[in-house]
Amino acid sequence: MSEAEDVAFWMGQLASTDARARVRTLQAIAENPVADRTLLAACEESLDDREVCLIQIPYRFGEVRIVAADAVAALREKLGIAQPVVVTEAFMPLTTDDVARLARSAGVPMQSAVDGTIATLRQLVAQSSVPTRTITR
Repeated sequence: MSEAEDVAFWMGQLASTDARARVRTLQAIAENPVADRTLLAACEESLDDREVCLIQIPYRFGEVRIVAADAVAALREKLGIAQPVVVTEAFMPLTTDDVARLARSAGVPMQSAVDGTIATLRQLVAQSSVPTRTITR
């Protein structure tokens, strides 16, 4: 596949309604960035994507925007842009055990399986029961 074909494919995937597809695409971009400002702009838009999903195996759950930060940083570096990526009020990826611990502390029932863990984490995020910080890449 040519770079132009890669960019076209990635742009389509970034528009997907499937958060996991967006995450996989952002991970691929971070690993193999291309000097394309249109792709950078699309990835920068993903810095606002707070959708919670499975972002890594072994199981780590988090927001799409955390993965977007890595893609944006890689693209900016490839394009020679020295601007850091800053994501505010973010949480680092969490394991199933981390989510269960936070759920116990918040008095939220822990749901089972991957989809249940995501649902539990979404509830915890909604009630501000997940510690956040500013992440700079």
